[in-house]
Amino acid sequence: LGGPPEAFGRIMRFVQTVSPMTVAVTLLVSMGVALARRRYAIAAATGVLVVGATLTTQVLKYQVLDRVGTMQNALPSGHSTAALLWALGAVLVAPRAWRPAVTLVGMVVACTIGVGTIAGRWHRPSDVVAAACVCLGWAAGAVLLAALQQRGPRPTRSRGGLYLGLAVLGTALSCAVFFALGFTLAGQGIERIGAFVVLATVAGACSGTVAWTAWYAERELR
Repeated sequence: LGGPPEAFGRIMRFVQTVSPMTVAVTLLVSMGVALARRRYAIAAATGVLVVGATLTTQVLKYQVLDRVGTMQNALPSGHSTAALLWALGAVLVAPRAWRPAVTLVGMVVACTIGVGTIAGRWHRPSDVVAAACVCLGWAAGAVLLAALQQRGPRPTRSRGGLYLGLAVLGTALSCAVFFALGFTLAGQGIERIGAFVVLATVAGACSGTVAWTAWYAERELR
């Protein structure tokens, strides 16, 4: 991505809102909402998701993959993990009627921070995709945990087509955010096409993670 300094300044101010404090707030607010709704299994699952994904990212980044060749490792992206956890926590605890809207907002926020770390030269695209994979794995385990704990029948239907459409829409909106901020695709000709493919792939990975978790939660949880 290229663009004027103002565009990079805007996106980096947004990315810098992510901190260990935001992860703690994500955990407390998500679990608080679930407890207020008396969804105790979902509250426990949200705690497992946030703590598990955060620790996994930190261990992989600093202990397992300390260096890549001569470069300091940056995979998975901690900022992207935190942003995705905010979105996934909100999706898990949201009432069924609100879940599609929460999913879409969560996609745009997570994608903007994820791609923003690439635009700011903090991370490579693979770092953000790796963060999405970590969050997706823990989200699957968290929903399974909640499903095993809850009593009563599973929901009779889930809106798979809706969430597939939301994933596509979330990817498109997230890409549009960067163009609205003043960014342009770097390079010429085939390079510009490649830049757009990378942008759409990273945004799609983040959006797909949020959408799949929303669909899975709706299918398995009351």
